[in-house]
Amino acid sequence: MEIREAINPDITTIIKTINGWHNDEFQSYDEASTSESIYLSINNGGGSNIWVLWDDSTFAGILMGSIVPNFYNPSHLIAICTLFHVRPEHQRKQWPKKLMDAFEPWEKETGLSVNTYSIFNRKNINAIKKRGFKQVKTTLMKKVNGNGIR
Repeated sequence: MEIREAINPDITTIIKTINGWHNDEFQSYDEASTSESIYLSINNGGGSNIWVLWDDSTFAGILMGSIVPNFYNPSHLIAICTLFHVRPEHQRKQWPKKLMDAFEPWEKETGLSVNTYSIFNRKNINAIKKRGFKQVKTTLMKKVNGNGIR
C-alpha cells in the first residue's frame, strides 16, 4: 500500500477510475473538465490537494481537499473534502482511515480552523463521526435544468 500526494502522471488513472465511481443523478460527468480540475488541484500551489491510495499497481482510493476562507470569518480557513472514495475491496483493511491520516498533516500545515467532509452514504458518515466529526448540515439537491445535469 502506498499513500501519497497525486502527481500529473496519476491524472489519466484517476479520470478512468472515478468515471466508474461517479453515480450521481444530479451531476453529469465531463471527462475533460474533470481532468482539468484534477490538474489544477495537483498544480495550484496549496489551495487544494489530492491524495491517492495505491495497492501495488491498482488505484485503490482518493481524497481531495480544498481550502477556502470561512464565510463568517474569512481569517479562519476551512478544508472541504469533496472527493473521498476507497474501493470496497480495500475498505476492510482500514485504508480509508489511513487515507484520512495522510490528509491531517496538510490540515495542520495550512492552519485550518475546521475540516469538513461531503459524504453521501451512512457508513462513511458513521466512520467519520468516530474520528470526532459532528454532523452539522445536510446537503440537499434538486434538478433545476438539463444543462450539465443528467
